[in-house]
Amino acid sequence: MAIDSAGYTRQLLALAPQGLAWPRDPGSRFVKTMRAYADSLARLDKRADDLINELDPRTTYELLPEWERCFGLPDGCSTQGQTLEERQQQVHNRFVGKWGQSRAFFISIAASLGYTITIDEFVPFRCGLMQLGIDELNHEDSAFCWRVNIRISDNAREFHTGISELGERLTDFRLAAALECLFRRLKPAYTIVVFNYA
Repeated sequence: MAIDSAGYTRQLLALAPQGLAWPRDPGSRFVKTMRAYADSLARLDKRADDLINELDPRTTYELLPEWERCFGLPDGCSTQGQTLEERQQQVHNRFVGKWGQSRAFFISIAASLGYTITIDEFVPFRCGLMQLGIDELNHEDSAFCWRVNIRISDNAREFHTGISELGERLTDFRLAAALECLFRRLKPAYTIVVFNYA
Protein backbone atom coordinates (compact mmCIF):
# COMPACT_ATOMS: atom_id res chain seq x y z
CA MET A 1 0.00 0.00 0.00
CA ALA A 2 1.40 3.35 -1.06
CA ILE A 3 2.44 5.94 1.52
CA ASP A 4 0.78 9.32 1.00
CA SER A 5 2.48 12.72 0.84
CA ALA A 6 1.89 13.47 4.54
CA GLY A 7 3.55 10.19 5.51
CA TYR A 8 6.61 10.95 3.41
CA THR A 9 6.75 14.49 4.83
CA ARG A 10 6.87 13.06 8.36
CA GLN A 11 9.61 10.61 7.34
CA LEU A 12 11.74 13.27 5.64
CA LEU A 13 11.44 15.61 8.63
CA ALA A 14 12.36 12.78 10.99
CA LEU A 15 15.50 12.07 8.93
CA ALA A 16 16.56 15.73 8.71
CA PRO A 17 19.19 17.04 11.17
CA GLN A 18 18.11 18.99 14.24
CA GLY A 19 18.92 22.66 14.76
CA LEU A 20 17.95 26.23 13.96
CA ALA A 21 18.83 25.83 10.27
CA TRP A 22 16.14 23.16 9.86
CA PRO A 23 12.95 24.60 11.39
CA ARG A 24 9.93 22.35 11.85
CA ASP A 25 7.39 25.18 11.62
CA PRO A 26 4.71 24.13 9.02
CA GLY A 27 5.01 27.50 7.23
CA SER A 28 8.81 27.44 6.92
CA ARG A 29 10.57 27.06 3.57
CA PHE A 30 12.32 23.95 4.81
CA VAL A 31 9.02 22.14 5.58
CA LYS A 32 7.51 23.33 2.26
CA THR A 33 10.56 21.96 0.43
CA MET A 34 10.18 18.62 2.25
CA ARG A 35 6.50 18.55 1.24
CA ALA A 36 7.47 19.05 -2.42
CA TYR A 37 9.90 16.13 -2.19
CA ALA A 38 7.26 14.10 -0.36
CA ASP A 39 4.72 14.73 -3.15
CA SER A 40 7.18 13.32 -5.70
CA LEU A 41 7.94 10.30 -3.52
CA ALA A 42 4.21 9.66 -2.95
CA ARG A 43 3.54 9.79 -6.72
CA LEU A 44 6.40 7.37 -7.32
CA ASP A 45 5.12 5.04 -4.59
CA LYS A 46 1.62 5.13 -6.11
CA ARG A 47 3.01 4.23 -9.54
CA ALA A 48 4.91 1.31 -7.98
CA ASP A 49 1.61 0.11 -6.49
CA ASP A 50 -0.02 0.43 -9.91
CA LEU A 51 2.77 -1.67 -11.40
CA ILE A 52 1.93 -4.50 -9.00
CA ASN A 53 -1.56 -4.62 -10.56
CA GLU A 54 0.06 -4.90 -13.99
CA LEU A 55 1.79 -8.14 -12.95
CA ASP A 56 -1.52 -10.04 -13.01
CA PRO A 57 -3.20 -10.41 -16.42
CA ARG A 58 -6.63 -10.24 -14.77
CA THR A 59 -5.97 -6.71 -13.46
CA THR A 60 -3.56 -5.32 -16.06
CA TYR A 61 -4.53 -2.23 -17.98
CA GLU A 62 -1.47 -0.30 -19.11
CA LEU A 63 0.60 -3.39 -19.94
CA LEU A 64 -2.24 -5.37 -21.54
CA PRO A 65 -0.86 -4.81 -25.08
CA GLU A 66 2.53 -6.10 -23.89
CA TRP A 67 0.91 -9.20 -22.32
CA GLU A 68 -0.99 -9.82 -25.56
CA ARG A 69 2.21 -9.45 -27.61
CA CYS A 70 4.00 -12.00 -25.41
CA PHE A 71 1.20 -14.57 -25.88
CA GLY A 72 0.61 -13.87 -29.58
CA LEU A 73 -2.78 -12.25 -29.08
CA PRO A 74 -5.01 -11.37 -30.72
CA ASP A 75 -4.67 -14.43 -32.89
CA GLY A 76 -6.78 -15.89 -35.65
CA CYS A 77 -9.19 -17.32 -33.09
CA SER A 78 -9.87 -14.00 -31.32
CA THR A 79 -13.17 -12.31 -32.00
CA GLN A 80 -13.25 -8.68 -33.09
CA GLY A 81 -14.41 -5.96 -30.71
CA GLN A 82 -13.46 -7.69 -27.47
CA THR A 83 -14.00 -5.79 -24.24
CA LEU A 84 -11.15 -5.04 -21.86
CA GLU A 85 -12.36 -7.79 -19.52
CA GLU A 86 -12.51 -10.35 -22.35
CA ARG A 87 -8.98 -9.44 -23.44
CA GLN A 88 -7.71 -9.75 -19.84
CA GLN A 89 -9.45 -13.12 -19.50
CA GLN A 90 -7.95 -14.38 -22.74
CA VAL A 91 -4.42 -13.42 -21.60
CA HIS A 92 -5.06 -15.00 -18.20
CA ASN A 93 -6.24 -18.24 -19.82
CA ARG A 94 -3.03 -18.40 -21.85
CA PHE A 95 -0.93 -17.55 -18.79
CA VAL A 96 -2.31 -20.25 -16.47
CA GLY A 97 -3.63 -22.67 -19.07
CA LYS A 98 -3.01 -26.33 -18.51
CA TRP A 99 -3.03 -27.72 -21.99
CA GLY A 100 -3.98 -31.22 -22.90
CA GLN A 101 -5.66 -33.42 -25.48
CA SER A 102 -8.25 -35.26 -23.43
CA ARG A 103 -12.02 -35.05 -23.76
CA ALA A 104 -12.23 -33.31 -20.38
CA PHE A 105 -9.74 -30.67 -21.57
CA PHE A 106 -11.78 -29.74 -24.64
CA ILE A 107 -15.06 -29.82 -22.72
CA SER A 108 -13.59 -27.42 -20.13
CA ILE A 109 -12.42 -25.04 -22.88
CA ALA A 110 -15.91 -25.01 -24.37
CA ALA A 111 -17.43 -24.40 -20.93
CA SER A 112 -15.12 -21.42 -20.39
CA LEU A 113 -16.54 -19.92 -23.61
CA GLY A 114 -20.12 -20.62 -22.50
CA TYR A 115 -20.86 -23.82 -24.46
CA THR A 116 -22.13 -27.18 -23.39
CA ILE A 117 -20.61 -29.82 -25.65
CA THR A 118 -20.21 -33.55 -25.97
CA ILE A 119 -17.47 -35.31 -27.89
CA ASP A 120 -17.91 -38.48 -29.93
CA GLU A 121 -14.90 -40.55 -30.92
CA PHE A 122 -15.30 -43.00 -33.77
CA VAL A 123 -14.05 -46.57 -33.81
CA PRO A 124 -13.48 -48.40 -37.12
CA PHE A 125 -15.81 -51.33 -37.63
CA ARG A 126 -14.08 -54.65 -36.94
CA CYS A 127 -15.57 -57.91 -38.17
CA GLY A 128 -15.86 -60.45 -35.40
CA LEU A 129 -15.62 -57.78 -32.68
CA MET A 130 -18.65 -55.68 -33.57
CA GLN A 131 -22.21 -56.43 -34.54
CA LEU A 132 -24.07 -55.17 -37.59
CA GLY A 133 -27.12 -53.12 -36.70
CA ILE A 134 -25.78 -52.36 -33.21
CA ASP A 135 -22.36 -50.81 -33.72
CA GLU A 136 -21.67 -47.97 -36.16
CA LEU A 137 -20.25 -48.92 -39.52
CA ASN A 138 -17.19 -46.65 -39.57
CA HIS A 139 -14.35 -46.58 -42.09
CA GLU A 140 -10.76 -47.39 -41.07
CA ASP A 141 -9.79 -43.68 -41.25
CA SER A 142 -12.50 -42.76 -38.74
CA ALA A 143 -10.09 -43.72 -35.94
CA PHE A 144 -8.53 -40.28 -36.47
CA CYS A 145 -11.80 -38.36 -36.51
CA TRP A 146 -13.81 -36.96 -33.60
CA ARG A 147 -17.03 -34.98 -33.51
CA VAL A 148 -17.86 -32.04 -31.26
CA ASN A 149 -21.60 -31.70 -30.62
CA ILE A 150 -22.35 -28.07 -29.73
CA ARG A 151 -25.62 -26.95 -28.19
CA ILE A 152 -25.92 -23.41 -29.47
CA SER A 153 -29.48 -22.53 -28.51
CA ASP A 154 -28.34 -20.53 -25.46
CA ASN A 155 -25.61 -18.57 -27.27
CA ALA A 156 -27.00 -17.91 -30.77
CA ARG A 157 -27.98 -14.34 -31.52
CA GLU A 158 -30.83 -14.23 -34.00
CA PHE A 159 -31.86 -11.51 -36.46
CA HIS A 160 -34.77 -9.37 -35.23
CA THR A 161 -36.69 -7.02 -37.51
CA GLY A 162 -36.49 -3.44 -36.27
CA ILE A 163 -33.46 -4.17 -34.08
CA SER A 164 -30.92 -5.87 -36.34
CA GLU A 165 -29.35 -4.09 -39.29
CA LEU A 166 -29.30 -4.96 -42.97
CA GLY A 167 -26.35 -7.24 -43.70
CA GLU A 168 -26.33 -9.00 -40.32
CA ARG A 169 -26.61 -12.78 -40.31
CA LEU A 170 -29.97 -14.37 -39.60
CA THR A 171 -28.27 -16.32 -36.83
CA ASP A 172 -24.89 -15.24 -35.53
CA PHE A 173 -22.45 -17.95 -34.43
CA ARG A 174 -19.37 -15.77 -33.88
CA LEU A 175 -18.56 -17.44 -30.56
CA ALA A 176 -18.93 -20.85 -32.19
CA ALA A 177 -16.50 -19.76 -34.89
CA ALA A 178 -14.00 -18.81 -32.18
CA LEU A 179 -14.56 -22.19 -30.52
CA GLU A 180 -14.02 -24.03 -33.81
CA CYS A 181 -10.84 -22.07 -34.49
CA LEU A 182 -9.50 -22.80 -31.01
CA PHE A 183 -10.28 -26.52 -31.25
CA ARG A 184 -8.64 -26.78 -34.66
CA ARG A 185 -5.51 -25.13 -33.30
CA LEU A 186 -5.34 -27.29 -30.14
CA LYS A 187 -6.40 -30.66 -31.56
CA PRO A 188 -3.83 -33.41 -32.00
CA ALA A 189 -2.18 -32.86 -35.39
CA TYR A 190 -3.04 -36.30 -36.76
CA THR A 191 -6.79 -35.97 -36.10
CA ILE A 192 -9.73 -34.42 -37.91
CA VAL A 193 -12.34 -32.58 -35.86
CA VAL A 194 -15.93 -32.22 -37.11
CA PHE A 195 -18.52 -29.89 -35.59
CA ASN A 196 -22.18 -30.75 -35.20
CA TYR A 197 -24.60 -28.00 -34.16
CA ALA A 198 -27.63 -29.22 -32.24
